[in-house]
Amino acid sequence: MRQRDMKRLTAKVPELTHAQRQALMRQLAAMEGQAASVGVIEDRIGGRCPHCGSTRMVRNGHAHGLQRYRCLCRPKRCAMA
Repeated sequence: MRQRDMKRLTAKVPELTHAQRQALMRQLAAMEGQAASVGVIEDRIGGRCPHCGSTRMVRNGHAHGLQRYRCLCRPKRCAMA
C-alpha cells in the first residue's frame, strides 16, 4: 500500500463507530495470527524444498492466499501456508 493511501485510511479510523472499530480489530488480530502461522511453517521448512531439500527456492506467485515457491533444482512448485 502506498504511504498516501495508508494516511488516508488511518485518517478515516476516527470516523468508525465503536462496533466498527471492534470488528476491525478482530479482523486485524485474525490476520496477525495467520501471519504468525506462516512464519512458523516457513521457519520449520527453513527455506528448503520439501521435495529435494534444496535451498535454491524463489517466490513464484500466490495460490489460494498462499505464497508459492519454485525450486531451481527441479520443476516442482509448492505452496507454503
